[in-house]
Amino acid sequence: HIVVANDAKMAMGISDFSFECLYRPEGMAANQRLIMLYDANGWIISQDTSEKIDFWMRSSTSPHPTGGATSTGALTMGKWYHVVVTIERGGNASFYFNGVLDSAVALTGDMADRSMTQTASMKLFGEDTQNPTKRLVSGARFWNNLLTADEVKELYSGASVPFKYKGSSGTKIVDLDFASDSGWSLSNATISGGEFTLGGNASSYGYFTPGAITTKGKKYAITYEIVSNNQADGTLR
Repeated sequence: HIVVANDAKMAMGISDFSFECLYRPEGMAANQRLIMLYDANGWIISQDTSEKIDFWMRSSTSPHPTGGATSTGALTMGKWYHVVVTIERGGNASFYFNGVLDSAVALTGDMADRSMTQTASMKLFGEDTQNPTKRLVSGARFWNNLLTADEVKELYSGASVPFKYKGSSGTKIVDLDFASDSGWSLSNATISGGEFTLGGNASSYGYFTPGAITTKGKKYAITYEIVSNNQADGTLR
C-alpha cells in the first residue's frame, strides 16, 4: 500500500471531493481498501466481497454515527476498470465505471453535514495490518472538488484538455512587442524601441490591461508566452 502524509488540503471537513483510479481486481477474500483517510473521523472507499464499491464514513462524536453508500453494479475479476467516486456532501455519492454513471446514492443525516477533518495519513490500496489489496493498479488521483459527469468522461477517454476548457477559441487577445508605451501604465519605467526598462528601485513596474471581457461564472484557461526574457542592467529585452 501507499501512505501519503497528512496535509491540510486533504482535510475535507464538510466539502465535496472525488477519487479516481485505474485497476484490475484479482481476488476477493475480504473487503479491499482503495483509499482511506480515517482516524476518529474519516472515510473509506473500498471494494466489498460482492465486488461492489463502497463509501463509508464515521464520526468521533458520540454515539459515533456511521453511514455509507454502495454501488449498484459489481466489478468482474481480471477486468480493467476506470473507477471514479464523487462525494457531494448533502447530495449523492456517485459511482462511475469506465466513464459511465453506475449509481448515485443520497447522503443524508450525518453523512451529509458531519465534518470529516482528521490528522491521519491518507492510505491507498490497503493498510499496514489489514485489508490488503490484491489487484493490478495503474494510477490514482484524489480531487478536493466534485468532478462532473462530463469531466469523468474526459478522464476516462484520456483527453489532454480538461473538459471545462473544450471548445475554447484559443483566440490571441494581445501581442506586445514593446514598440511603444501605448496602453501601458508605468511607474519609474520606460518602454521604447522594443525594450522595457525598469528603474532602479522597488517601486518600478509596468502593467498592461488588454480589455478582454470575461463572463461571471465561466471558467477560462489563460496562457501567455514570453519570447525573450533577457534582463541586464534593469532592461527586459
